[in-house]
Amino acid sequence: MMKHVYLEGQKINDLEPFKQVIAKNVRNKVFSMEVARNLDNHNSLILSGLDKNLTMRDTLNFDVVWEKHPDPKLKVKPDQMKVFLDDNGEVAVSSNTAKQLTIFEAKTGKVLCKATCGELITGMCFSENGKHLITTSSTGVIYIWSLIPSITKALRGKNTEGILS
Repeated sequence: MMKHVYLEGQKINDLEPFKQVIAKNVRNKVFSMEVARNLDNHNSLILSGLDKNLTMRDTLNFDVVWEKHPDPKLKVKPDQMKVFLDDNGEVAVSSNTAKQLTIFEAKTGKVLCKATCGELITGMCFSENGKHLITTSSTGVIYIWSLIPSITKALRGKNTEGILS
């Protein structure tokens, strides 16, 4: 029996969407990846945690939009464990093995805020109203983080000049 695949409510024929378009060997361990698909006037963005680095790429040609490296002063550099992008491609979030959570402006890589959590973050998402970031931890605790108003506006798609303008 043939099963059909649906994407955003529309039936996709056979396996056509699974054709490989771009293959790029990044030669690192990829711990987590997110794609922002609902972008206006821009290609989709791919955010990935590669070993110690955090990389934002454009899906059209796989060019690096921005990349973050760990502080060279650190003796032990943390791995980027989880990444998350909002649907509008405005806000990016990462967590690492140093139990740090960082929120970035997705298109520029500008750090908007940082926090330290008591455990490793195993999952994350934004609340529907964009006022909170919800994370889960390796010990089974769910955290609800309040977001500053400029991030909430960006999550609602009302940002036109940059998140901290």
